[in-house]
Amino acid sequence: MKFKWLSMLSLLFLILGIISVPKWHIKANEITDYSGEATLYYDPDRSNIQITSETVNVVAEPGVDFRFVNKLSFPDSQIIKEGDTLVLKIPEEFNLITVMTFPVKNAEGTIVAQAVANPETDTITLTFTDHFSKVPENKKLEISFDAVIDRSNVADGEKMVQYGGGLFKFTFKNNRGSAGFTEMKYGYQDAKNPDQIQWRIVINAGQSVLEDLVIVDSFGENQTLVEGSLRIVDYAKQPEAIKSEDQLWGLDALTNLTDKAILNRNVTGDVTGFTLPYGNNEGRVVYFEYATHIPEDTVEGATLSNDLSWSSTTTAGKVIEALVKLQAGSGKASSEKSENVVLKATKLLEGRELKEGEFTFALYAADNLTTPLQTKTNANDGTVTFDTIRYSQEGVYQYVIKELAGSNQEISYDSTEYHVTVSVTDVNGVKMGEVSYDQKPVFKNVYTPITTESTTEVTTESTTESTTEATTESTTESTTEATTDSTTESTTETTTESTTDSTTESTTETTTESTTESTTEATTESTTESTTETTTESTTESTTEATTESTTESTTEATTESTTESTTETTTESTTESTTEGKKKTPKLPKTGDASGLSAFVAGAALLTLGMLSKKAYRKK
Repeated sequence: MKFKWLSMLSLLFLILGIISVPKWHIKANEITDYSGEATLYYDPDRSNIQITSETVNVVAEPGVDFRFVNKLSFPDSQIIKEGDTLVLKIPEEFNLITVMTFPVKNAEGTIVAQAVANPETDTITLTFTDHFSKVPENKKLEISFDAVIDRSNVADGEKMVQYGGGLFKFTFKNNRGSAGFTEMKYGYQDAKNPDQIQWRIVINAGQSVLEDLVIVDSFGENQTLVEGSLRIVDYAKQPEAIKSEDQLWGLDALTNLTDKAILNRNVTGDVTGFTLPYGNNEGRVVYFEYATHIPEDTVEGATLSNDLSWSSTTTAGKVIEALVKLQAGSGKASSEKSENVVLKATKLLEGRELKEGEFTFALYAADNLTTPLQTKTNANDGTVTFDTIRYSQEGVYQYVIKELAGSNQEISYDSTEYHVTVSVTDVNGVKMGEVSYDQKPVFKNVYTPITTESTTEVTTESTTESTTEATTESTTESTTEATTDSTTESTTETTTESTTDSTTESTTETTTESTTESTTEATTESTTESTTETTTESTTESTTEATTESTTESTTEATTESTTESTTETTTESTTESTTEGKKKTPKLPKTGDASGLSAFVAGAALLTLGMLSKKAYRKK
């Protein structure tokens, strides 16, 4: 049984290991390092009015296109590889018309990028080919696309729109869907299906009595009806005239007239128009909606039309033409590759403004990182430009760009090494170099001012008391007393008695008291603030008393008594406050589980092997 559990446990470890095996994904970069400018035009195919921050005489109507033109340029240090993307977001006051894809080409017809317009996100996304990686110098790109006012987000009145570093001023008047007194017709390219146009018609908005009403609609430019899209209804007479189709959306249709329409077909059977013999109309509004296919050979940006006519025996009829301009987008690009190769890098400094010539950078041959080929300092804008390199032979040349660390303790230097490859080929006798960087060479340094606040206070107090007492008796009695106070508190008493035949009495009393108090206070301020306070206090008392007596009889008795009491008190108070602002410690990368997955896999395999061997051994027994 235990072998079964061991096997199951081993399999579990194996499964966990397999699940935890990392999945590698190669992700393209989104290009963000570029400069650009934008211009805006209103009704580009007819009036083509350029909108500026001073424009006051343009009244924009819904359904009439605006055209955005974006000019972008990229620094040579910005590497653009195949699959890299760039996203342009249009202002919130506008909508892209429909889904659209168009190429961005250079003058030779080479596709540099594919552009995709997405009306759901109102973005233009460029996906690059490998062209800019092969011809990487002086890269430029221009994108043009159409958009319309977002009626749901923009009210009538004067508007100021900011986009691409510019300001654009115009007046908006929302009259789309306005029916007038009798009829209204308009169309727009379908947002989700760019191959279709949606059409809307309102007849008899003024709710007049129209006898023998006949309505005819003809599709232009070889358009054909999208099967099942035609819907014709009428609405009961309302208290007031219908001013726009928006009013109809809240009403219930009275009659569905779709089946009453007579369809016109071409030789292939496709519907190219219809006629509605309505008859007598007692003030009802008639509403039409349908979609048409755009012919496959229609060019982007083309204008398509549909003609509407109606007639009545009681009121003069009318013929109107409705136009729809298809969304257009285009792009062009350019770049260069010179005979002379110039390697570049960029310097960024956090914490303060960068100064010209402040940092030094070296260019090395990849196989010799000891002796630099060139050294350069940064410009005021952070660019680092090495001298031109001209090649005489084809081949692949490898370089390394590094920053030479300085001695400024307030600077955290970047130690990254960037690898550069120059591929030199012969083009019509000219040695052309193609530069590629392993990653964008950007050196990032951090400035952190050194801030230190330090306070140190030291107090030393020393008190000494010493007492010595000595007594000497000669002949009869001699006594000597000495007292000395010194270092903290110390007391010593010594008594010596001696008897001699000499009659001499001598008494000597000496008292010495010394008190010394010393205070030293020093303050030192360096870099920021530093304070040191030191106090020393010393007190010394010394007393000596001596007595000598001498008589005929001599007796000597010596007694020595010493008592010492010593107290030393030293107080040192030190306060240091230091503040340093500097480069934050870089947090460690989060654990991904790859290592644990591998460990689980190995452990599972080991356990499985152990289980099999143990089972085999057990069977042999």
